[in-house]
Amino acid sequence: MAGWWQTNPVVVRRTLGQLREAKLVVSVTGPGGGWTLASDPAAISLAQIYSALDEPVTGPVFEGDSPSCLVAAAIDSLLADTKREIELQLLARLEGISLADLVSDAGIASYHADKEFRHDV
Repeated sequence: MAGWWQTNPVVVRRTLGQLREAKLVVSVTGPGGGWTLASDPAAISLAQIYSALDEPVTGPVFEGDSPSCLVAAAIDSLLADTKREIELQLLARLEGISLADLVSDAGIASYHADKEFRHDV
């Protein structure tokens, strides 16, 4: 998966761990083991996934070497309410999209009766 995502395996393990804690995936041991969805993809909303990963889309305006910059702090403070509003709107939108919807729209994967999510590319 790390090669597919072009990232470090640690990132994949951390991400899957967060999804497991949210009870969205389960790990299966033994031959042919791995990770599977904990429920039907139609029952998993993108809002659940987004919340489980705890990575807000609206971070600080300025990131870098000077977190103590008073101008950056003032701008972030002024935009705090707007950022909260954006997050709430995003969550509301993601709540109406299931993992099954995403898979169907993308046309790149299939969900099998054994609850194993397989990539078809």
